[in-house]
Amino acid sequence: MKQDISIKTISTYIAIFFFTQNIICQTPINVIQSNTLSQIIINDTTFQKFSGNVIIEYSDLTIKCDTILIDEDKVLMQGWGNTTIFNDTIHCTTDSMNILQFENNIILYKNTIVKTDSMIIYSDEMEYNYKQKILKYFKGGNINMKNQNITSTELIHDLNTEISHFNKNVSFASSEYIIETESMTQKNDIISFIGNTLITHENTNIYCNKGLFQKDISLELSNGLLVELENETIKSENLKRDIKKNANYFTKNIHVTVDQETHIVGEKLTQIDSISQITQDCEIQLLSEEDSIFITGELIEIDEKSDDVKVIDNVIIEGEELEGKCSVMEFILDYKVIHMLSDPVLWFTDVQITGDTIILFRESNQLDSIYIPKNPFIISPHDSLYYYNQIKGKVLEGKFLQNKIDYMKVNGNSKMKYFDNNDDDIIGINNIESGNLKLLFSNNNVKSVLCFDQIESNHIEIDTTKKHELTTTLMMLEGFKLINRVTE
Repeated sequence: MKQDISIKTISTYIAIFFFTQNIICQTPINVIQSNTLSQIIINDTTFQKFSGNVIIEYSDLTIKCDTILIDEDKVLMQGWGNTTIFNDTIHCTTDSMNILQFENNIILYKNTIVKTDSMIIYSDEMEYNYKQKILKYFKGGNINMKNQNITSTELIHDLNTEISHFNKNVSFASSEYIIETESMTQKNDIISFIGNTLITHENTNIYCNKGLFQKDISLELSNGLLVELENETIKSENLKRDIKKNANYFTKNIHVTVDQETHIVGEKLTQIDSISQITQDCEIQLLSEEDSIFITGELIEIDEKSDDVKVIDNVIIEGEELEGKCSVMEFILDYKVIHMLSDPVLWFTDVQITGDTIILFRESNQLDSIYIPKNPFIISPHDSLYYYNQIKGKVLEGKFLQNKIDYMKVNGNSKMKYFDNNDDDIIGINNIESGNLKLLFSNNNVKSVLCFDQIESNHIEIDTTKKHELTTTLMMLEGFKLINRVTE
């Protein structure tokens, strides 16, 4: 009989309590199940304590836990022990929770896991505003979604819009990228970020201050962009990466640093697979304290697989001691060997050098030697602007000293034509043929010529007043061609 009276008393109390709760509070609290009910006082506040398999309906949420306390003003609810909170949108598990009814907030504490349709959130302290449908944490958390993981100090996630805002110590990790940044916003498969950012991709580190990432589609970066590759760095104002095509598009103020002495600049850089193309005001800079060399063209093309570098169309080479141009230039062996192809010409002071191909060798970041495997032709002006000393042969090889020509050898059927003046009206023409010639230079001007093997020589004098006698055949070796200089 006593047991029946006790049960009846508790049931009556519950009915009276929740009738009052529905009248006073904005959001009703419906106790669906509890093994026991008792009343306790904490710091002069009276609480109703529900214990054992507690189930409560609150707002659009169902709450399950071992124990729930509800204060006498129906403002604060505290729950703990195997706590689960769920509705059609979210499912939460936590060690304990507080419901602040006037603020429409649920505070979730240790070991909190919140699941939504799009993500799983882990944190030791979270807030859920059940009216606005907003989840927050401010002391750190971890989010998993679609093979992506995000950690941050702060999160604000709107369940209505599916937009997430991450702040402070943000780290985003996917199968392709790790993004560490200050602030990031995500909606569906698109994330945007701002602030000091480091992106890690394979063997590449990318630094920037602003970006947009669309999973499996594109990556767009700007503001302080720096890309650190295994063997070089790239700076530019913008980068757009087409992930599907494995293509990168850099634009504006591009600066590629191959090493301390080797730089490439331009306004547009396109990378598709292993091929890089730089256009618009593009230039290769070979820097040294003695004589830096600058090479420009319409297009610079780099093949990463073969380490082949080409400059194509309107190629111009300029340095303190030389000028030159050709249609195509090729670099091999880390820019140590320069091939000037298709109509190449070089000028050292007043000396013009041509050939079918001109090859320059660099050592310790300085010009070391020159080699022309076919049809070398050297032209230098005589004292008079009307006459030019000329040398040609089968092969040319030469050596540089401190970026200036030291000597050159012209081998195989070498021919030389040079002029001397006896008086104003008479000029001497010297024609020499030999197996080999050696030219010694001083300050890039021919100082003396040495002839070797099967030497034949003849000398004639011409009256310069008789213009009709100054024929092309007489004055020029076959193949003579004076080319306008770069600066002309």
